[in-house]
Amino acid sequence: MLTLIRKDLLLHKVAFYGFTPAAVVYLGWFASQIDSPNVFTTFACIFASVLPLVLIAREDVFHAEAFICSLPVTRRQVVHAKYAVSWALALIFTVIGLVLYSIFAAEGLPAIWSVSTGNRILLTLSVGLGVALPFSLRFGWLGLTVLGVGTQLLGLVVYLTVKALATRLSLGDIFAAARDQIERLHSWLGEPLFLAAVICVLVAFNFASCRIAVALFERREF
Repeated sequence: MLTLIRKDLLLHKVAFYGFTPAAVVYLGWFASQIDSPNVFTTFACIFASVLPLVLIAREDVFHAEAFICSLPVTRRQVVHAKYAVSWALALIFTVIGLVLYSIFAAEGLPAIWSVSTGNRILLTLSVGLGVALPFSLRFGWLGLTVLGVGTQLLGLVVYLTVKALATRLSLGDIFAAARDQIERLHSWLGEPLFLAAVICVLVAFNFASCRIAVALFERREF
């Protein structure tokens, strides 16, 4: 798998040189515009999750995955390498974003480096990569496009459904109720147990995502 990871880094070396400075500049500009550490952390995680997905879609456009699968490696190893590289890149760019926020928004320095920020990072990256990677590995650029459009349509359907069925209940109330339940669980378990529980759930989610991605990628024809 280390050879596949090295291959990915070499394959996208030129792309790294191109988008890394632009990504850093954009994260720095956004950090200077946002006052809320939570909002910036969530945005930085989403932004960092998109970058490895774009690289995978780029491989699909240039038919690089067909060549990779012709090498003496299993598709399971290819998927594991993609997950490792995607998580590494997402974490690196998320940390870069936090550093930039610490520089440009000094008043948010204590809040941005905290356990709650770590939980938010793990949750956002797990959901983003865990849902999108199987689609991108199986369907390439088309999978990402369909997933993006489908997510927006699903959000619209949920919003209209809530509006139609509960005129006195807003989406804000639903999110606030969910947040209150999580905070109660946090208080009941305490910081160490709550963090351990969050990590266990996210590990299980990503493990399931990887298994699904392997099953889908093994059925892909080039």
